Amino acid sequence: MAPTFRLKFTGGPELARALERPPKAVQGPVLAEALTKAAEPVIEEAERRAPQRRSPQFSLASHIEAQTTHARDKRMTVVIGPDSDHFYGLFLEFGTRFMPPRPFLRPAWDSKVEESLATLVSELGASIEKAAAREGGGE
Repeated sequence: MAPTFRLKFTGGPELARALERPPKAVQGPVLAEALTKAAEPVIEEAERRAPQRRSPQFSLASHIEAQTTHARDKRMTVVIGPDSDHFYGLFLEFGTRFMPPRPFLRPAWDSKVEESLATLVSELGASIEKAAAREGGGE
């Protein structure tokens, strides 16, 4: 007979609540900075994939940015896309009834999501370690 074991897990609801609220070490400006840094690989790839124009003034590539926002549920997100002066980039991304889509943002995300997540984990981990060292006296 194959060996069996029992596992009793308690505190599930408490753990779920704790995971919903990130520690103070990764809230506010620290989280915004980590999200912005994690967006960099996607922005670089989107700039590479963006439709090019002869005039840099009208080129989308130099006008793709990341902005952090707070949702109604107090979660912070990062939005990557063209700046407000270059809103027509969204028409290129999604198309219009007169023009087929020429996506560059979604393919950039798809190709760089793992790198971005690794950057986010690294940045947040470093922030948590710094906070723990400050609170624990460097132990």
